[in-house]
Amino acid sequence: MSMTKIKATYRFCRGIGSCTLCPKYPEDPEVLYAYGGADDIEGAEKLLYEEMFDAERESQNERYRKKGNYGRIWTMDEWRRSVRHRPIENVLFVGNEDCYLFPDALFDAYLQFCEKREERFGDIFLRVSAIRYAGSTIPHIHERYVLYWTDAKGIKHTEIEKALKQASVAVPFPEKEKGQYNNRKMMFDSICREMWLDIVAGIFEDEPDVELERPEPGFKPQVKTDRDLKLSSGDCRALNHAWFRTYEKINALKRKIKDMEAELGEIRDDIEIGFFPDDNKYALRERMLVLKNKIADYKSRLSRTEKKSKAIRESIS
Repeated sequence: MSMTKIKATYRFCRGIGSCTLCPKYPEDPEVLYAYGGADDIEGAEKLLYEEMFDAERESQNERYRKKGNYGRIWTMDEWRRSVRHRPIENVLFVGNEDCYLFPDALFDAYLQFCEKREERFGDIFLRVSAIRYAGSTIPHIHERYVLYWTDAKGIKHTEIEKALKQASVAVPFPEKEKGQYNNRKMMFDSICREMWLDIVAGIFEDEPDVELERPEPGFKPQVKTDRDLKLSSGDCRALNHAWFRTYEKINALKRKIKDMEAELGEIRDDIEIGFFPDDNKYALRERMLVLKNKIADYKSRLSRTEKKSKAIRESIS
């Protein structure tokens, strides 16, 4: 009798669009969980951040106001989408195209996993949303969450390393310097991955024809960076990868500049006709100052990125 080998996966994901399991022509996913009973995952994220982290954002904005650094004042939408504060996303699934957990069984396993993780990390962990794809692909779940720590004043902060330190999570190699290959997030991921594997192993415990491939616990970096790729004039693949990243960044910066310039134009029109929402003239003028500073900052970043992109293209050719 042949033995079917399967894998259970718990891994970091850059987003739904970057997931190799997601269908080429995206179907509507099933929302399994949304914070606060929100109608969609975007609404769930906004609600959670407004309820839990508005005090942190406001205190940060106030510090920048006092310094006159209006380019660093953020709205909640800008703040929650920034690299430092945005939710972490993982994808979870079991099996392959020939053998996998059915959607309901996958959901039951995920609920068990959430319960175990809540017991261990409940004081620093907030689940934002969870969705499931199950139609034209291997059933899998995308979940988004936030790790936070609480200061002496009771204000919650979205900082991963401090949150995990507050939860007594150690670094993998205490004798070595902390960094990309030695941080508490690696240990957190390892703990959660073992939880997930334990649950899946229990599901297939009474299935003699199925063997769960279980790798040795280890620590791997989440994502590759240009430094990891060791850019050199002879490494064309790495250089092409780096150039494509600058190309994407240039387009993103141009879109942001265009959006901010459009908003700035609307504010100028409102001031010209004397229209001030909620009779708050100060807030409108402050927002105009914030936008001017940010546009200047983004244009500077755009210029630097374009120069970097040009240098990479020249080295390739």
